Amino acid sequence: MIRIGCLKTGPVWAAFLIVAALGCGSSSSTKTGTGGSGAAGSSGASGGAGGTSSGGGTGGGSATAFTDFKPCDTASVYTTTGATIQYGGFVGDNFAFAPNCVKVAVGASVTFAPASAGIDFSQHFLHPSSRGTVPSPITETTSGTMATFAFPTAGFYPFYCEFHGADDGTGMAGVIWVE
Repeated sequence: MIRIGCLKTGPVWAAFLIVAALGCGSSSSTKTGTGGSGAAGSSGASGGAGGTSSGGGTGGGSATAFTDFKPCDTASVYTTTGATIQYGGFVGDNFAFAPNCVKVAVGASVTFAPASAGIDFSQHFLHPSSRGTVPSPITETTSGTMATFAFPTAGFYPFYCEFHGADDGTGMAGVIWVE
C-alpha cells in the first residue's frame, strides 16, 4: 500500500511518502498501516499485516471442511468411487439418485445418467439447490438422458428432482462435495 501526503504536526511541516505498512503516527516509530486482504482461493495463505486469510476460498487448494447439507448429513455417507450419479432408480418405494452423496476433487466432472432405459430428464427435472456453494455448475436440466457438469471450485453443491424431491434435501435429492 502507498500513502502520499501524510503530514506531521509540530515545528516542521513535511509531506512524505509512506510505503508498505507505515502509517502516520504521533512519533516516527509508530506503524499504523493496514495490511491487504488474503488472496481468495490462493492456497489459504495469510494476508498482509493486519489483513485476513481466506483459507481455501474459491478455487483454493485447502480442504473444504464438511458441512451438513441434507440428505448428506455426515461425511461418512459420501462416496469417492466414480463420478456418475444415476437418476430415476428406486431406493425402497421412492425414486432416488444413486449414489446421492458424492465427493470429487476440484476440477472433476460428474455425470447424471438414467438408472435404466426409457428414463430421461423430462420425468426427473434436475435442479441445482439454492443451498450450498454459489454459483453452482449444475444447471436446470429438463430434457435428454445424460448431463455432465465440471466442478472447478471447492464447495458443496446440493441438487434435487423437481417432481420427486425438494430444495431442502428431502426426497429425491443429493449433494456433490468438491474438495
